[in-house]
Amino acid sequence: MKRNEKTESGSTRLGLFLLAITVGMLWAGGQNLYTALSNRHPTTMSYDDYVKTKPSATWLVLTNCEIDLTDSCVKSYYGSKMPTEIYVPVRGVNAGRSNEVVHVVLATKDKDQLATLSEMQNLGTKGALPWILNNRKRVFCQRNVSGLVEFGVNLKDRDRQRLSVLLRNAAKDFIILQEGAQPNIAEGLGFIVAGLMILGLMVIYVRRSREPSTAEI
Repeated sequence: MKRNEKTESGSTRLGLFLLAITVGMLWAGGQNLYTALSNRHPTTMSYDDYVKTKPSATWLVLTNCEIDLTDSCVKSYYGSKMPTEIYVPVRGVNAGRSNEVVHVVLATKDKDQLATLSEMQNLGTKGALPWILNNRKRVFCQRNVSGLVEFGVNLKDRDRQRLSVLLRNAAKDFIILQEGAQPNIAEGLGFIVAGLMILGLMVIYVRRSREPSTAEI
């Protein structure tokens, strides 16, 4: 008796789907562990020093920064005008904004920044400039920024390509800093264990499916 071709096709698709999930979990877990082990403490330096040295560290605290909401890019759910995350250029406190090259982009969900940006989006052309002048400290916020540099499995090439086009004067090697993110060993181990468990179940299933059936036809 021939096997049901539809069942085989469905099993193959399911197997490939589970394999992709397993690879993704193992990759994410390995990257999290690598990040945690190679960044026991955050690398703290001024924004200007970062631009000069471009360290390889992926857990950063940058001081003497100014974020510019007028040049930010917005991420929102489809069909919604409310921003859920914004990508904001980071510059030095004393930098000139017009020609300053963007080396760091802050990906943030900070409620204050989101609220300020929402107000700016609702302004008309005539009212925008006076409002910005009256709310300069909110629009050009001076503060430290910290988080993890997006790379590997966490870096979406499509987002980076869009930012390189949308942002003015973006450096070729600009980084995206995920605000507030920190290395997490437990999370890395969790991904690896989950990936190995799925892989083990797949191996058991494949072995059992290859065993000769003793059922009568």
